[in-house]
Amino acid sequence: MSSPLPNQDAEALKRARMIVAALASSTLRRPLLRDIMEAREEPRLDPHRDPTENTAQNTAEDTADSSRSKRAQYDWLARGIINEPLLRETSTQLKNLLSEDLILRVGRLDQLPAKEPERITQSQLIIRTVFQRVKPRKFLTEPELNAGLAMFVEDVALVRRDGVDSGFLDRSSDGARYALRA
Repeated sequence: MSSPLPNQDAEALKRARMIVAALASSTLRRPLLRDIMEAREEPRLDPHRDPTENTAQNTAEDTADSSRSKRAQYDWLARGIINEPLLRETSTQLKNLLSEDLILRVGRLDQLPAKEPERITQSQLIIRTVFQRVKPRKFLTEPELNAGLAMFVEDVALVRRDGVDSGFLDRSSDGARYALRA
């Protein structure tokens, strides 16, 4: 499946996931916050230290070195200094992804996932998004639902059927109206 997000938006989402994951993990959060607090200090390496000597000091330093190498992939953090302009830009991009004009910037999905559980999850997300965009309405006619789905995916019948078959979407007995199941 092709990525429907422009590259800059996909990068913003990737960066946001990295930040949240780092802050959510105590293994990464503690050394990350320590690096930020000691931002201006250069690492102090002891050239006389025997790396094979098994001491608590060496083990702690090795663990810190390992954590630093894991964090090296963060483009928003360098030597413990947060790249604030990059994070402000990321914040703006994330806000744009939540805006009402998102559909004007995001392409349609070329195809849905082949595996049924993944496809149904994707279909439900698309259906929920369509209904969120027409907030005051509790139901949509089939043509209205089809038009909303067509903004996101080519195969509107499959998405609609996934919604009904999974119990996510209720269809009237005559098939003319659809509503999210409460």
